[in-house]
Parts: sequence; C-alpha cells; structure tokens
Amino acid sequence: MPTLSTWQLLSASCLIGLIAGSFLNVCIYRLPRGESVAWPGSHCPLCQAPIAWYDNLPVLSYVLLQGKCRHCHAPISKRYPVIEATNALLWLWAAYILPVPTCFLAFLFGSALLTLSCIDQEHLIIPDSINLFIAVLGLVSLVVSSQLMWWERLLGGLVGGGFLLLLAELAYRLWRKDAMGGGDIKLMAAAGIFLGWRLTLLALFLSSFIAIGFILIDAFVHRRFHMDKSQEIPFGPALACACWISLLHGEAIIRAYLSFILS
Repeated sequence: MPTLSTWQLLSASCLIGLIAGSFLNVCIYRLPRGESVAWPGSHCPLCQAPIAWYDNLPVLSYVLLQGKCRHCHAPISKRYPVIEATNALLWLWAAYILPVPTCFLAFLFGSALLTLSCIDQEHLIIPDSINLFIAVLGLVSLVVSSQLMWWERLLGGLVGGGFLLLLAELAYRLWRKDAMGGGDIKLMAAAGIFLGWRLTLLALFLSSFIAIGFILIDAFVHRRFHMDKSQEIPFGPALACACWISLLHGEAIIRAYLSFILS
C-alpha cells in the first residue's frame, strides 16, 4: 500500500503535470510556426488579447469559460484541456512505476514525447529542438541513474537511429520515395540514448503494432477504408507511445517474453 510520502509524490506529480501541460500547449502551437515559447505571454490566437492567470488554470479555466475566449468568445480547442490532463496522467503513471529520481527525468521525457506526437500529427514534422532535448535527457541520465552503462546508451542511440535510417534507405531504393522522415530517425537516435539498446529494440518492435492500431482507429473514426497511397502518415506518435511503454514496462515485457519462449 502506498505510504504517505508516496501519496504526496503522486499528488504533486499530477498537479505539476497539469501545470506543465499548459506550457506544452504553448510549445505545440508555437514551435511549428517558428515562434518563441517564452515571449510574448499567453494570448488568444484570434483577438490577440492577453490571457490572465485566472483564465489560464489547467482544465479548470476551460470548464469555467465554457471553452470560449473571455474577450472575443472564439471557441478554444478541446486539445488544450486534453493535453493538460494527459500530461498529468503521464507524470502520475511515471511517479507510480519508477523510483526517485528516475521518475523526474521520465516526467520530462514523457512531456517531450507528448509534445512531438501532437506536432507530428498536425504538421508532419518533429522539431529538432525536441529531439535535442531528449538526447540531453539521455546524457543527464548517465549521471542521475546507474541502471545503464554509458555504452548501453550509446548503443541504444546507434540502434534506434541506425535501424530507421537503414529502413528509410531500403524503402527509397525499392520505391524511389521517402518512407521515413528525418525527424523519426533523430527521435529514435535521441530516445535510444535515454532508453539503452534493449528498450530501444523493444520500442522499435512495438511501434509497428501501435502504428497499425492508430491507422485502423483513424480509418474507423473517419470512415476511410481505402488507403490513399499518396497520404503521409505520421510515425512519430507511434514511436513516442512505444518509447513510453518501453521505459515504464519494457523490462517486465522482455522478461515475460523470454520466459514464454524458453519455457
């Protein structure tokens, strides 16, 4: 049963995760447009009116304002409270599974994955700044966490980026078209440094099944049952989900798999 200190950690993780989710919304909107995430302050994208602090409370302000700007009454995207709540759940999940201080790095890793997933889904790009941030987290984890040796993290980066680079090159030679974006390759190279080679291999394996699941869900929701060959499909969200699952449950999945095939 969780102790009092554990409950305090979980509560704080959820609350701060909500607040951090509000900043993620800023990043998701501004990074693809080449805008600064620090200046100017939060404002309505339609009427440009500054958003007061009491109208910027995660989830709660959206409910109180009934999903509309206080000044021009333009509708506010439902994405904002969804991202805030999702980030809080990711932080809560990590705090429950991982020990301190590893969970603190996982908070930042999960937020970065959530941000790039939303950007890739909407704009079909993964900003280099986010991939660089994830790579830096991998380097910081060398000092904070002793679970992996430095060569395991380096090999993880080579495996993650190298496998997708090889796959992209093979696809281009076969079909004479780019089948893998450079952002995806950089993402797995950066995530590999954070995860290490074992969990990176698992993430690559899981991402294929997750991507198929996303495609089927999208086809069902939008009733698109005939795939357009020219349609570009973002792979970043599937990679991000796979990396997150591998980080939190990868070792258990690997143990279960080895136990199954060796039994």
